[in-house]
Amino acid sequence: MSVEYAAAVFLVYGVLGWIWESFYVSLQQRRWVNRGFLSGPFLPIYAFGATLILWTVQGMLGGREMELPLLALKVYLLGSLVCTGLEYLVSLVLEKFFDARWWDYTHKPFNLHGRVCLVYSLGWGIVALLLWFVVHPLVQELLGRLPFRVLAPVLAVSYGILFLDMLLTLRSLMDFHHVIQEMQGLVNEMQSQFGRLRSRQGELAAFFTDSGSLYKRIQHSKEKVQSTSHTLLRRASLLQDKLLRLRSKFFLSYPNLHTKVLNEWIQEIKENITRR
Repeated sequence: MSVEYAAAVFLVYGVLGWIWESFYVSLQQRRWVNRGFLSGPFLPIYAFGATLILWTVQGMLGGREMELPLLALKVYLLGSLVCTGLEYLVSLVLEKFFDARWWDYTHKPFNLHGRVCLVYSLGWGIVALLLWFVVHPLVQELLGRLPFRVLAPVLAVSYGILFLDMLLTLRSLMDFHHVIQEMQGLVNEMQSQFGRLRSRQGELAAFFTDSGSLYKRIQHSKEKVQSTSHTLLRRASLLQDKLLRLRSKFFLSYPNLHTKVLNEWIQEIKENITRR
């Protein structure tokens, strides 16, 4: 397999994966969903998954002939294992780097940490069968008809656009990560502030014998609570605005996106986005 052919195969399956995933999720959501991290029509996880399946099956065959039932069984099992492992790894890496889970299968039976589940693992095996026996022969035939003088510039332009798209998406992901960290800090600060206010209830009780001193202390605490609340609410509003600016990139593409600590806050924001 030449470098040009491998690059073309990777690109084709990234685009086909985007088409499949976008239409599948759009049917579920009953609205158009541009699935994936990137702005363009390309899903890296499908490109890597398809490439890994093809390489694994080809390595298993080693140029040998194999009876169709046995070949189909091995393709199915390899496809299930490869895609399930890749899906788990990608979910784990994204959560570790960006403090967020982009899909969640905890509500599905026989799931592993909510990252993969049996239903989808079995489905990946069917996808692998379609890839090996139906789709890839057509892709091979199509690419075989393209002369190098046509294929080379197409690949150069396509990968140039893809690289730029990845850089812009990485910047958005880092912005998202920073917003989540700021929200985490804000939540911690709110908990700390309200904890201090609750601890002062005991101090106020000591002044019940002195009505004048009690009135002053209550007024002082009231003003401090109002000032702290306004400051925290302003910061929360600014963070929500930042998240709203990222809505088309992440929340609409991944409706199940959530973080461990801020699930309720993000869910409220996602509902506001959907209504807009």
